[in-house]
Amino acid sequence: MERTFHRRVDAYGVAAAILPAAVSLMLFLHHTPGAVVAGLAMMLLTVIVIERLIHSTYTFTDNKTLLIYSGRFSQTKTIRLGEVVRATRVSGRLLNQPHIIIRFGAGHTTSVQPENEDAFYTFLMKKVNETYADND
Repeated sequence: MERTFHRRVDAYGVAAAILPAAVSLMLFLHHTPGAVVAGLAMMLLTVIVIERLIHSTYTFTDNKTLLIYSGRFSQTKTIRLGEVVRATRVSGRLLNQPHIIIRFGAGHTTSVQPENEDAFYTFLMKKVNETYADND
């Protein structure tokens, strides 16, 4: 059975989408060719940020992998649960958002921000422990 978790949408994510949109609007109001090109670049950045914010998912598959999908503009990251070395929860402080750092393979690290962080962490550790138990 596959289990999917969605990315948490928080105030920082919304601000990361609104800020480049506001900057692009200001650039469009200048009516110079350079400002218009910069405004288009900022609008592209806004689209990418919104795409990642809304469409990011973390899916545990039946074949003991974690698929991290971050929208249409990025590649899906595949992590075999047997390669997970450690998962660490990081609490949010000031500008740092709460997230989970997953260390896997030969020194690779990734960070995830699921909506239900407790359920994701519990499910991840359960699946990793099952994978290690199956390998023994």
